[in-house]
Amino acid sequence: PIYISIISYTESGLKDIKKPGAIGLPNVNPKNLRLEQEGLSNQGDSDQWTIIDFPDDATVAPLALRLGAQGNPRTKTNKAFPEEACLVIVKVV
Repeated sequence: PIYISIISYTESGLKDIKKPGAIGLPNVNPKNLRLEQEGLSNQGDSDQWTIIDFPDDATVAPLALRLGAQGNPRTKTNKAFPEEACLVIVKVV
């Protein structure tokens, strides 16, 4: 499944922004996910965004907890449904 994360750095996260691993997905096994895209944002209340393909939904929660435990980023992560799934969902409505 594809997930889109919007990331906002805390004050402590911004203080450490130049340290290795401060930006991105630290301590993540690359076999567990495929980073589709990521970038920085200069609009609104977000600082970074990522689009990630996880092998399954259960893989997302541990990553979010690890990132949150660092105290540097706050994340909002949503599952992104592909067009085919959207068509099925709309038919049900």
